[in-house]
Amino acid sequence: MGTHGTKGVKKLLTGSVAEQIFHHVRCPVLVVGPSSSEGKPTWRLKRILVATDLQSDESQAVEYATALAREHDARLALLHFTSPAGPPFPQDTELIIAPYFQSRLRELTSDWPELDHPAEVWVEFGDDPVAGILSVANRRTIDLLVLSVHPRAPWTSHFVHNAHRIVAEAPCPVLIVQRRL
Repeated sequence: MGTHGTKGVKKLLTGSVAEQIFHHVRCPVLVVGPSSSEGKPTWRLKRILVATDLQSDESQAVEYATALAREHDARLALLHFTSPAGPPFPQDTELIIAPYFQSRLRELTSDWPELDHPAEVWVEFGDDPVAGILSVANRRTIDLLVLSVHPRAPWTSHFVHNAHRIVAEAPCPVLIVQRRL
């Protein structure tokens, strides 16, 4: 489905049809936002990014992303974006906790058959997860971004809460997959 990426007061007043759909349907929804086709005359699936908050079952999103990567001989990456540790933690906390998140990301792909290209795992730190995800998608030239959202309570995850913003500003199409109940 396409979306205009309505923001601000207009979104508050009129709502977003795309957002209502991807919070309520049980099948994955491919959403093409207003920024996803800029400068791209054709679409080839070479790099797929699964952005995860590692808070609940993301296996279905990873399963879809893995199947698409296998079918299109694309590279798969998993991203966890987290806030930087502040006081009272030592300054090198990112170096200490990044391996923990990387191992959790690798666990998400352990159940799925081997890909032609090994899945990459990325951990990024910052204060704004949406801006961070979009920055990675731009920097790494991502062709498809995969997000997992909770079907019933859109306020339970920062990805659900910010999914519309990600779709509206993503440089590529976004596949929205509902988490299992």
